[in-house]
Amino acid sequence: MNSENTKYAGAVIKYGECVMLAKRIDFCPYSKKAPPYAGHWSVFCGEIEQNETPIQAATRELFEETGIKISEEFFKKIGKIKDLELFITEVKERPEVELNYEHTECGFFKIECLDFSPNPMDEKVIKMIQETQT
Repeated sequence: MNSENTKYAGAVIKYGECVMLAKRIDFCPYSKKAPPYAGHWSVFCGEIEQNETPIQAATRELFEETGIKISEEFFKKIGKIKDLELFITEVKERPEVELNYEHTECGFFKIECLDFSPNPMDEKVIKMIQETQT
């Protein structure tokens, strides 16, 4: 059901001039390995499950990783980086977040400042988020 060559999906939460990002763990307590992009700041994302669309995966991952439940209809696709499809939504109130074990902290960061804060962060994700402002 997922788009061709799309293995992962992610959700971007925009609040005012900022986006919510989280810092990935350095070491997974279950696999005993470093996860992809360990220690990097990132949007909330994960693997698309069988018979799941990318937007379904993005909203599921957002809920699993933060406790935030937002309906698929409020997201719009902003693009694709390799095998990751990204979706964005804007919220009017700053959401309450309960991070799961996959992240150590989260915060809201000005979109215009993502080139240097937070660090480290994937440059392609930064560019895609910033392009939503033009």
